[in-house]
Amino acid sequence: MRTKQLPYLGVFWALILGFSLWNLQVIGNYLEATNETGIGWSAYMLAVLVGYSVLLIAVMALVKNDLPGILAVMLGFGGAAALSTAVSGLYSLTRLGFRMVEIFFWICAFAISYYAAPRFRSLKWPVYAVYIIAMAFAVAFISTVIRLKGNNMLLLNPVYYILFCLPFLLLVRRPVLRYFGILVVFACVILSFKRTAMLCFFLVVVYYLYMENKNLKNKLAVRLLFYLFILVCVVAGVYLFLILSQRFNLNWGKRMEALLYDGGSNRADIWQGIFQALGEQDWLHWLVGHGHRATGILGLGGAHNDFLEILYDYGLAGLGLYIWFVALLVRLYFRMRRQKYAYTSAFGVSLIIFFVCSMTSQLVIHPYWFVYLPIFWGLLYGDFAGKREPESPGAGKNSRYIRTLGKSKAEITKKSKYIKY
Repeated sequence: MRTKQLPYLGVFWALILGFSLWNLQVIGNYLEATNETGIGWSAYMLAVLVGYSVLLIAVMALVKNDLPGILAVMLGFGGAAALSTAVSGLYSLTRLGFRMVEIFFWICAFAISYYAAPRFRSLKWPVYAVYIIAMAFAVAFISTVIRLKGNNMLLLNPVYYILFCLPFLLLVRRPVLRYFGILVVFACVILSFKRTAMLCFFLVVVYYLYMENKNLKNKLAVRLLFYLFILVCVVAGVYLFLILSQRFNLNWGKRMEALLYDGGSNRADIWQGIFQALGEQDWLHWLVGHGHRATGILGLGGAHNDFLEILYDYGLAGLGLYIWFVALLVRLYFRMRRQKYAYTSAFGVSLIIFFVCSMTSQLVIHPYWFVYLPIFWGLLYGDFAGKREPESPGAGKNSRYIRTLGKSKAEITKKSKYIKY
């Protein structure tokens, strides 16, 4: 490893390990995430990582002229949110600094991952690191469920820390480890009793199996083995669902039926309240918003919808930049599909999780809540940009994808950015 690679990789591992230790504490002790945002060691950790990444972005953008468009839009969104928060008067000067860190942290996590990606010889090292972390999260979460059996079973929100690690698990090359990880995540989703998490998982499995089937070779034996393996996994999943539901007295039928009369844990009433507050505000607040986390501070509670929360907190300026960012993510996915990028399926899974949770919760408002997704996006975007030679998760040892940069015109095909040899 060359010395100049150490700052990129070092800060990446600091991001992964430091943040994971904090999340493990939150999951294992069942501390509400909102109580962990004070000025403690975790807040200073976020501040150090944000400070380093700001310096990293400045150097890469100004010196090496490497600032991707999606990162520029994210920084613009962070700037709009910071401006809205600074003029809102909601926070003291000391608290304001840490709120700025909170606003930019997920953006900086994306940047760190994007710039670190080409320094990895293979993505297997960060992938297996997050795999181990996710399994540690699962152990902590399950032990917490056992401790809380019969009490607060509807409040196990830390399951989302595990769910947001799922795209990394899908990059594991060994099928047994990959599908074992999926089953572990499923077990945690069952025990969480969270409807959004279950909906996410169901949509992810349907999409992922569809993409895996689509990418199979047209050989009968290969397809039969794949279908047999999937059948075994489905049977194991159903058995796991029945056993855990009975063991912990989880009536998922009634839980889903409750959607007919509780409006998704009263989300319909919450959204109505936000719309009413928006209708009563003046034009200036429509433009720049009320500031970071204003819905909670001003007595409206969380909006439980990213778009509504951003519209109220950061105004039309913030919402427009956020929609632009989401559109760029979707465009990146279709670019990956067109160019047959090896990790397109996993990237699609991350978008499904992001969209479903974004519509029913607040992600970008709480950076710790979904930080593994921007880390994942940054790694894959840096890899897809051609800064290293990505390897297909299911390919053999002698099968790789190499970038067309530097190749002759005869070697470059119109179908794909990568050539297989």
